[in-house]
Amino acid sequence: MGMDIGLLLEGGGMRGIYTAGVLDYWMKRELHFPYMIGVSSGAWHATNYISRQPGRAKSITIDLAKDHRAISYRNWILKGSVFGFEFLFDKVPNELYPFDYTKYFQSEEQLTFVLTDPHTGKAVYYTKEDTPDQETLKQQLTAAISLPYVAKPAQWLGKTLFDGGVAEPLPLQKAIDDGYGKLVVLLVKEKGYRKKRSRLDLPARWVYSKYPLFVESIMQRYVRYNKIIDEMERLEAEGRLFILRPSVMIGLDRMGRNPVELEQMYKMGYSDAEQSYDALERWMSR
Repeated sequence: MGMDIGLLLEGGGMRGIYTAGVLDYWMKRELHFPYMIGVSSGAWHATNYISRQPGRAKSITIDLAKDHRAISYRNWILKGSVFGFEFLFDKVPNELYPFDYTKYFQSEEQLTFVLTDPHTGKAVYYTKEDTPDQETLKQQLTAAISLPYVAKPAQWLGKTLFDGGVAEPLPLQKAIDDGYGKLVVLLVKEKGYRKKRSRLDLPARWVYSKYPLFVESIMQRYVRYNKIIDEMERLEAEGRLFILRPSVMIGLDRMGRNPVELEQMYKMGYSDAEQSYDALERWMSR
């Protein structure tokens, strides 16, 4: 595989279990990339890929889907975020589902996290080099899934930060700017999907009134997303991108916690990766 091929991972909350299935199959085939850029849950899945821990993301997602310590409105009432960040990024990796920090930090594979600065409404980027230890990785992962409305913004490195999916749901241009004009793109929605304006966009004017540029970014997110998808499909037709996405539509939403649906989406990711692998190899060797 040429060193000029990167991997872009979309977010999508619990739908990211599709990503886990794809990455687990790629780990089985020992396929890895020198450069990865991930948004929200996509970045978290990339950490398990770099640490070479197949099955870990699947187990955590399905086993803890109904665990109130991981995600619940109880957390929201008590702590202001539906996610139990201390539980997810401290107890889980250090006790319940040990994360191989040594392998992760020693890997030469690069990972860029995409976050949103609400003061500017624009994306900011942090690499593995910005998280040299467990504590800073924990802070970076917390920021990566600090979704508007359901989580408070993260405070890290003197900045206020939200999930990167607001400003840049698909960081195509950043990957190209970083020198990776040939990319594998891992999406979590089926072909033909386009975003519509969310009914949650309008309350942003009141909820985030002190961040007017952030509000503007939220309001225009669906426009940016659809524009980038159009551009990706154009580049795919030119042979510059290889896009892998769910072959069948499953009605699992961002906060979906049904274990049966999660298992189905994981298996689809694994199967889609297996079915497309020969085509992917041919594309990479061009």
